[in-house]
Amino acid sequence: MQSWSLQLELYKTSRVGIKASKMATLRTIFKANALKYALISHWTKDWKPGPYPKTPAERAAAAKKYGLLPEDYEPYPDDGLGFGDYPKLPVISGGHRDPFGDWDFPRQKRNFGEIIHADVDFHGEDRININEKTYPSANAKALVCICSFVIWFGLILLDGNYQYYHPVMPKQLYKEGVVHYLLEPDDNPPSPPAKKSRFF
Repeated sequence: MQSWSLQLELYKTSRVGIKASKMATLRTIFKANALKYALISHWTKDWKPGPYPKTPAERAAAAKKYGLLPEDYEPYPDDGLGFGDYPKLPVISGGHRDPFGDWDFPRQKRNFGEIIHADVDFHGEDRININEKTYPSANAKALVCICSFVIWFGLILLDGNYQYYHPVMPKQLYKEGVVHYLLEPDDNPPSPPAKKSRFF
């Protein structure tokens, strides 16, 4: 009888333990989801840029906030556009980043916690790559245009002494004393050509 009651007690304890473990698991999942949604939300008070730093201490605090060295930190100018203390980062287009890098987010070529450019929407992989110049400069275009005109007009000037014509026969116009056709039968028809032998 004692073994039966012991088994019953163990069963009750294990059920409580299972419930407690389920609750802990659910609590962990809820915390993880809350953290996930806090991390992927669009604009939280923690990420919102602070006011423009005016003193060296504020600049150092802003650099620490964004994970930069104070000598590398440079905010956008305070021109009223609302960038605040957000760092002015160099523009690196998405197409210019290493496609084989070990990124935390390979589709965006970004790492977790990486500071993004303020105009990141303009520099994705589906936008133009401003780090790679695939078109000639204005000076190169002007040089090609000028050279084309010089060569074209030079050939025209060199070729001006040569006259081109079509090799045709003179026009068969009416002339006096020349019979072009007869309106009545000819009395002296031309004789047929002599037959030639095949052998000589």
